[in-house]
Amino acid sequence: MDRKQSDLIQYRWIESALPYTGKELRSHFVREKSGIRCDGVIAFAGPCRVDTGALVDLEDAARGETIVAERMLHFIGEHFSTPLREANYRLRLFVSILKETIEEMIPGTVITRRGDDLFLEDRK
Repeated sequence: MDRKQSDLIQYRWIESALPYTGKELRSHFVREKSGIRCDGVIAFAGPCRVDTGALVDLEDAARGETIVAERMLHFIGEHFSTPLREANYRLRLFVSILKETIEEMIPGTVITRRGDDLFLEDRK
């Protein structure tokens, strides 16, 4: 594991491929996979299959959507000492930075951000 730390949040890249089903969005998953014991974010790549019943986004669940990919980049954060409103601001800032980074890394790519969702050619 690559270990890095900033002043506010610890973060790690998980080397092994991890499947994502939606069940990973639970307390202490970040600690379980990385050893981070404070506010932190992990990133990992792996297959993804989130069925409608496991979707956290209520709008997506109401539309009966699923998320499926052979390989996807995932970020999961836990913010124990952060009020919910500030955590939401952090999420929006993080997604904005991701959008800019992807567009810089792949010139000509146009990504649209709506709230904390990113879209490429109208696909989330």
